[in-house]
Amino acid sequence: MAIDLHDAKLVITANGYKAGTLYSLKPYDGSGDATVTRSTTATRMNSSNLIETVAANVPRLDYTNTTCPSILVEGQSTNLFNYSDDFANAYWTKTRATITSDSIASPIASVNADKMIPEVISGNHFVRRTTTASNTSFTFSGYFKDGGYNIWLRFTGAAFDNRVEYGFNLTNGTEIDFIQGGTFTGSRTFVSLANGWYRLIVTINVPSGEPNLQNSMFAYNGSVSFTPDGTSGFYVIGAQLEEQSIVSSYVPTTNQTVTRNADVVSVTGLTGTSTLTETFEDDTTNVITNPTTYTMSNGRIKKVVRL
Repeated sequence: MAIDLHDAKLVITANGYKAGTLYSLKPYDGSGDATVTRSTTATRMNSSNLIETVAANVPRLDYTNTTCPSILVEGQSTNLFNYSDDFANAYWTKTRATITSDSIASPIASVNADKMIPEVISGNHFVRRTTTASNTSFTFSGYFKDGGYNIWLRFTGAAFDNRVEYGFNLTNGTEIDFIQGGTFTGSRTFVSLANGWYRLIVTINVPSGEPNLQNSMFAYNGSVSFTPDGTSGFYVIGAQLEEQSIVSSYVPTTNQTVTRNADVVSVTGLTGTSTLTETFEDDTTNVITNPTTYTMSNGRIKKVVRL
């Protein structure tokens, strides 16, 4: 049933804001304005389809795959990778592969992506990083674009039999294959972005006793083992590994891990008998009965209405 905004006591949308405040459309006197706290910077997709960083306590109006923004609210998360935009750094192990830094404009505002180019040697060609892990779920994400070869992501434990693998065609935006082996399980998805870019997302469930999680990004040409042409490759930026089972917004890093604190968007002093309805980006809703203090749920929220 449609909600009559004319009779609403409180209406909040992805509209006006300043640091620390998300303005309500109703009531008109400002008593319904939401307080926003997040003591770190964070990123959002802006209306130009670029990922940009916003200051601490600034609400995030996010335009991912839409021309009408939503309010992005997330819990705390840490990017466990260092040098998330710099694959030439020695932190990333390169095997039969070279990195050409800052090769092409990326989805991240003012930051250019690197190109991974396989060397003209028969065999596997990849960029790799190993992270300590045991008995938990991890979510990998990264931004990739076609540079002549496709991408194959492989996540393994100490034994190769324990693995999750995900192949993706960067030319036409389709999945090639998804493989689970041994005691590893997982899931995958992708987000199509502007200018031929894709954010690939893989969740890996690591069993108890597994000492590490090895993340490898292979060039793929019908196989991970082939003889390259010396110029083709793939573009990559924004590598992220989170110790949780869901992906969150990009957290850029340099020489250390970085934590983005949780968004807390709240309205206090609500009185009387009423219901409050959150409408999310996918049009699902969450109804809260008789709140005196309202704290916005995690997700992408289009509007909040209190009757």
